[in-house]
Amino acid sequence: MRKIIGVLLAVLLLAVAGCAPGGGPQGEEDTRINIAGVHLGDSMEEVREVLGSDFTEIGEDGGDLPAPISIWEYPNGITVIFSGEPMSVYVVTTAAAEQPTSAGDTVGEGMEAALARYRAEYTEMESRHSDDPLAGWFDLGDGQVLIFDTDKDDQTWVNDPVEPGDSVEAIHLAQWKFFD
Repeated sequence: MRKIIGVLLAVLLLAVAGCAPGGGPQGEEDTRINIAGVHLGDSMEEVREVLGSDFTEIGEDGGDLPAPISIWEYPNGITVIFSGEPMSVYVVTTAAAEQPTSAGDTVGEGMEAALARYRAEYTEMESRHSDDPLAGWFDLGDGQVLIFDTDKDDQTWVNDPVEPGDSVEAIHLAQWKFFD
């Protein structure tokens, strides 16, 4: 009888452990690249759970996007852009070294090192307007793009030719359709 109870308890514990949060079925880790714990496609509530409610909200009509957009700017250097029905993360940006990507990429690191690391594993995107490569723009698959920006104040995420000594000033994780 003790053996039966022991086996039943073991099975019950395994079943409960398989239901624990972990990002995927049966507790699998979510391996998608994220910024500060925010993934593309996350809901507003999921972002609030990860980053909190201390943000400034800006709403816009969305232009060519499928719905109006909402922009949340956090004091820690994170900006999140939501769009769609229902609203979900289209873009998440970090401009602070303290808010890395899940792969450990940080603002302030050398651009040449970031390029070498990502060029070894991902395809660098090409401009939709020419066949020119977009330096620092990487296709992560599933319509996701990771962008290393060397000049966050120039009002564009397109980098000039990368020069030795350039550093990453912002990192953007975006849905490619955001750039249609």
